[in-house]
Amino acid sequence: MRLALLADIHGNQPALEAVLEALKHDAPDGILVAGDWISGPWDNKVLSTLEEYADASVLGNTDIRLLEYLDGKTPEIWSRLKQFELLRWNARHINAHCLELLRRMPEQRLVNFDGTSPIRVVHGSLENPFEGLSNNRKVERLDRTFAELQEDVLLCGHTHYPMVVERDGKLIVNPGSVAAPLNGDTHAQYALLEWSDKRWQAELKRVAYDHQPVIQKFRESGMLAECGVFGRIFLETILSGEDITLLFFNHIDYLATMRGIELDSYLPDEIWEEADRSFDWKAIQKRRHD
Repeated sequence: MRLALLADIHGNQPALEAVLEALKHDAPDGILVAGDWISGPWDNKVLSTLEEYADASVLGNTDIRLLEYLDGKTPEIWSRLKQFELLRWNARHINAHCLELLRRMPEQRLVNFDGTSPIRVVHGSLENPFEGLSNNRKVERLDRTFAELQEDVLLCGHTHYPMVVERDGKLIVNPGSVAAPLNGDTHAQYALLEWSDKRWQAELKRVAYDHQPVIQKFRESGMLAECGVFGRIFLETILSGEDITLLFFNHIDYLATMRGIELDSYLPDEIWEEADRSFDWKAIQKRRHD
């Protein structure tokens, strides 16, 4: 028994197609997806494609936020601030069928194939799809997860960093991101899980793909122009493998400190716009061309 593990596809259809093509050689018996389907220019295509291929799926944090926004469960200010332009763009472009697919997904699930031990599928952690697990940051969260995990395997995503950690017969696997890895790698990432010697064993995989169709789609779909900063951040992240979101918010913190402004989770448009103007976008582009 062999399973393919995918996570954090974020509407990047060319990356997904590269993985599916690689899986023709890997020949898995099933595909598990650990959430974050949306936030790119191909959200509907990604969901429709994996409706056909995925055997078990869960929601990611971006998927949950989209549903909450469309259901009127988010603060009213989200409909106005530039900080949420990407969310609003995704809400305008997802179709009814794909929205229903998301509504039917759980936040986590248990998968059990005959003759193997069960697998728990989540997006972030056992407790929260908005918090990730890491073997080098906030390791106490990983320690707690191993202590609380009832199954032999936990499949997770969210961090966009691939990870395989094994302790006392338990295995936690993050396949990395199909769409936009943050470990300096611009390949599409996934993992294989194989049942061998009466236990699951994991292998991290990656596959190259052409980024030019991604650049073109960001422009032609209107996403790059209409989503403002986050549209640009997402594209630069795909092309560079860097955590551009972190760099941008560090820049916002710097501006706020320089001006003696105390910020909360909602950023005034004037701060957002100033950060966009003064952020060193050229340095990001230069690094990925060097």
